[in-house]
Amino acid sequence: MSITVRDILELSLLKDSEIISGAGGLDREVTRVNFTDCPIQFNDLEYSLALKGDLYIRSLYSVKDDEKELYDTFYFYVTSGSSCCIVTNEYLPEFPENVLELTEKNHYPVIKISSNVPYGDLIRDISELLMTEQSELFFENKLNRLLYETLSLSEILEIGKYVNPIFKREYIALCFHLPELNSRRFYSLQSDLKTQYQLRLRRYQNGGFLIFNYQEHTEFEAALPGIRKLFAYYCAGYSAGISGPFENASDFQQSIRQACSSLKIGMMLKQNVTYFDDLHIYNLLMAVHDNAALKKFYTMTLEPLIGYEKRHNVDLIETIETYLACDGDYKAAAVRMKQHENTIRFRINKAKSLLGMEHSHYKFIEQVALALKARNVEKFSEE
Repeated sequence: MSITVRDILELSLLKDSEIISGAGGLDREVTRVNFTDCPIQFNDLEYSLALKGDLYIRSLYSVKDDEKELYDTFYFYVTSGSSCCIVTNEYLPEFPENVLELTEKNHYPVIKISSNVPYGDLIRDISELLMTEQSELFFENKLNRLLYETLSLSEILEIGKYVNPIFKREYIALCFHLPELNSRRFYSLQSDLKTQYQLRLRRYQNGGFLIFNYQEHTEFEAALPGIRKLFAYYCAGYSAGISGPFENASDFQQSIRQACSSLKIGMMLKQNVTYFDDLHIYNLLMAVHDNAALKKFYTMTLEPLIGYEKRHNVDLIETIETYLACDGDYKAAAVRMKQHENTIRFRINKAKSLLGMEHSHYKFIEQVALALKARNVEKFSEE
């Protein structure tokens, strides 16, 4: 997740800014702040000093009386791949039409601000945002090592100390998926978590990680409802995976992997919050999901049911899954599926009949539940 012009515009110093051209380029990536008010020399050296993603801050004093040089300046900004130009309103209240046409055509944002906005403060705030982004990328690399590499104990302890500097008696890792949460709201969520719970949320891919340290497990249980409420406020469609509790820093890699695995399985099951300690069967299946015998088992078990569905246009599999999720309660399954209770009973009995298990209720539950879980794991692993 990179910092864009759109994210920069969320800074408080830019709340009264005006986009005068190139609004279609607000998702351009910003990589560096470049402050200059000197005339540009249009040569290879000047282009070599410019970086793609540069954000320029200018008063345009040096080119305010030369329309050609003003146009050439913005032509340079566009062709060098810079992200945008922030201009004060002090010396150039109106832009020439050819400059506006150039920037609009190339979706190059030109943003006008008051000359009362302090340059130094603006450069500082943008730079801090970019530095935070670089820190998050470094963190992501560390986390990827824990998730995907075989590490020595000393390496695990080193990364653990970086990610979680203070280990208390126990700790739990939480991994989050935060779909469509923009940078501004992510940073606001970070701030609220730090202020209210002294927790540091770190960005990871399309979500984040945090470590909850505590002396007594009741501290985590007491805080979790409020934490969930915060996440739901900022991202209604969030998902979370929660590891088991650990005491030793040497187990840090295991805690991170548990949280990530729980999140993946929870998303597969369309659950909001998923605890690793509740997923024993799924964890076993995830470890052997590519086993040929397992695939043969769930295919042979579910084939007669899928065939019946196709022939009769009946949601047999969904009915079984709902029935199992309702702990075998026909009435609850009927309410959830908005069907008559007798319809649910008929479908379950039909499924038993198709599998030759009319008189083997326990075997039906055991075998079909396992087959459905195995199929879900296989489908999820292929995505």
